[in-house]
Parts: sequence; C-alpha cells; structure tokens
Amino acid sequence: MRAIDHLARQRPVVVLALSLGLVLLLGVLDHLAGPEIGFSTFHLVPIALAAWCVGRDAALGVSIGSVFALAAVEQVSPLPAGHPAVAVWNAALHFGVFVVAGTSLAALRRATDNEHRLARTDPLTGLANARAFAEAAERELARARRYGGVFTVASLDIDDFKAVNDRLGHAAGDVVLRTVADAVRANLRAVDTVARMGGDEFALLLPETGRDPAGIVLRKVVGALAAVTAKNGWPVTVSVGAVSCSSPTSSVEEILKVADDHLYAVKRSGKNGIRQVVLG
Repeated sequence: MRAIDHLARQRPVVVLALSLGLVLLLGVLDHLAGPEIGFSTFHLVPIALAAWCVGRDAALGVSIGSVFALAAVEQVSPLPAGHPAVAVWNAALHFGVFVVAGTSLAALRRATDNEHRLARTDPLTGLANARAFAEAAERELARARRYGGVFTVASLDIDDFKAVNDRLGHAAGDVVLRTVADAVRANLRAVDTVARMGGDEFALLLPETGRDPAGIVLRKVVGALAAVTAKNGWPVTVSVGAVSCSSPTSSVEEILKVADDHLYAVKRSGKNGIRQVVLG
C-alpha cells in the first residue's frame, strides 16, 4: 500500500507512462505465451493503477491501450482469425469490462479522499480540525527531532465570544468564527496550519519558525483580527499563547497544554494579548 501511496504522489505523466509500459509488457508476454495462456485479466492491473493514482480519464486511456494491445496479439496469433465480428465482439467486451472496472475504482478513490478530507475538516470554517492539527503537529515534531530546527505552536481564543452569541445570536457567532478563520488563514504561509480546535479556540502550527519570527506573525494575525472585528462592530478581541520548540522532547499534547496555559494567563491578565515561551 505504501508503494501505491508513493505512486499517487507522483506526477500523472509518470503514472501513465508506467501503466502503459505495463500494458506493453503484458502484450509481449501474451504474444510469447501463445493462445493457450490468456493475459487479458492482467490488464486490469495497469488500469487500476491509472484509475487510483490519476483518475477516470487516465483509466479510460489505459483501457483503450489495453484493447489495442489485445487486438494486436490476436492479429499475430497463429490460430485462424475466424469471423471479423468475433474480434470486434472481443474488443468491445474487453473495453466494457475495463471501463467499468476503471471508472468504479476511480469513483472509490474520490469517495475515499472526500471522506478523508471531511474527517479532518471543521465543517463551519473549512479549517483543519483538531485531528488534522494533531497529525500535522506530530509530523513537524518528528521532523524537528530528526533533522533539528524549530517550530511554533500557538493557541488563539476569541475573547468575550459568548457575549456575541448572547446579544446577536448563534448565527452571528458563526459569522464571527468564519470571518476570524478567513483572516487568520489569509495572514499565514501555505506551509502553516491553522485549525479550529472547538468552540472559539484555534491553533496555529508554524514550521521552521522560532520565537522572534513567530512573534511577528502572531502580531500580524492579531492586528488583522482587530481590524476585521472593528470593521464589523463585534465586541471581541483575541488572546494568544505560543510555544516555540527547539530540539523538542515534549509530546504534541504537552506542547499544546503549555500554549493553552499561556493563553489563559493572557486572559487572566486582561485579555487581548500575546504571551510566548520557548521550550528546549
């Protein structure tokens, strides 16, 4: 399965070349084996490869290649060709089976990918959810332990969010959450991760970012949030607790707890601020 996952991450042209190469190889083996041994069933392998790793159109193209390969083997077969309609029927039958198999497998892959995405996406904001954030943080933690470097984890909470729900209603609260999510995402890099951990709490993962660069990013995010909340007249601010890790020995859960502790220290001291710490 790891080999298939590795192929799925390759460029489509690489997978297509491999699939068509397998089709050609099967055609040669079919010809060398003679009419006593049939290889038509094995053509489902390159078709399945193209369908799973690239998609339906790729599977269709490989199916056409397989039909031509099988037809070519029949043409050079030492046995009598028989009525031309037989060859047409065989080609149509093979093509139908190949297309159904390839289309079904491509649809299964799309459904699997969609289920995987939904299981790791917060439905309200479209951000990563707590599960996806934990997975991303575990990968970054493993990378930092193996290769060195530094990263920052931050917890962000909307101050006085309950007042929005109480005064303006939960629909307005949902608008606030989506707006905050969009503003945070717009002020981060593509390699960063922002997730809604639940309620009005968010988490940020900043790879290859130490304390000082993280402070710049967090102040930028807080400034953007202040601007958007002021523009909409929402009576909220944000509090942030951040942990920058170098040569980390703590687990993701422990790092998040430290970030949360500093977040709530900000809240106890008057809210609307950032507190950072460095863990060795």
